Amino acid sequence: MAKLGSPQTTEFSIGTAELRLGVLSLASMLPQSTSVGLIDDATYTITQDNVDLEGGFPLQIVDTSITRQTGAITANMREGSRRNLKIMLGEGVSATNPTDVATTLSNAADIAAGSASFDVTSATGINVGDVLIIYPVGRPEDVSLIEVASIAVNTITAATGQSTVVAYNALTETGTTFNVFVANQVPIGAVTKTNYFSATLIQQKNNTGRPKVVTFWKTATSGSLEVSTNATDYATFALELKVLQPAVSEYGVGQPLEHIANIIPSHPTGMLAFGADQ
Repeated sequence: MAKLGSPQTTEFSIGTAELRLGVLSLASMLPQSTSVGLIDDATYTITQDNVDLEGGFPLQIVDTSITRQTGAITANMREGSRRNLKIMLGEGVSATNPTDVATTLSNAADIAAGSASFDVTSATGINVGDVLIIYPVGRPEDVSLIEVASIAVNTITAATGQSTVVAYNALTETGTTFNVFVANQVPIGAVTKTNYFSATLIQQKNNTGRPKVVTFWKTATSGSLEVSTNATDYATFALELKVLQPAVSEYGVGQPLEHIANIIPSHPTGMLAFGADQ
């Protein structure tokens, strides 16, 4: 006979977790590339509402039933990546990430503050309508944001009314590199519909090394974006997700959740996938 209060299983939860978010068609199959990255902690919550049947006098609870079960995921993230910011702003996720496009200012001539055109070393990958960021290495305060109106070989012309904020003396300021890159923006205030994605939380079991997997078929952003930064600690980003139940049409033939159509009916919103070594 074990002592009073002895542990009954080895299911103790501690250690780093990984949160993966992706498109619905990858539900339960999210690769590590879809991870939100370094997180301080992550929590999944299943909230249950009950209704009680009372009878007799004085009234006693004679039965109770679960009337609602809702799920949520929260995580304190450390990586303010473009992808993570889009998720927190309700923009959802995409299957692919944009390609980084970067070049430098040509050092054939200086560019005065207020200039509406400038030459770059190579305009390959830059398109009309792109927003460019210009800055000298080591001086991020000397930044300009320019929307591209036209491109002629390697000459960029800014949209009407736009110009460089400061002078970029790439010719005379030898030894300084003036970088130019395409800004892949994250829109603010542009959400017109709810964007959905699947979520998987993975943790390693401490005594066996087995993965413990919690997966939800369909989630949506439910929290706000709050970013703060200071000189003594790295920023933290709070992510809040609401777990939803997929509609039957979403796991029908040709739909994004078709690959788990046999699982969803008995696991309506998700599942805890552990081993039998409880």
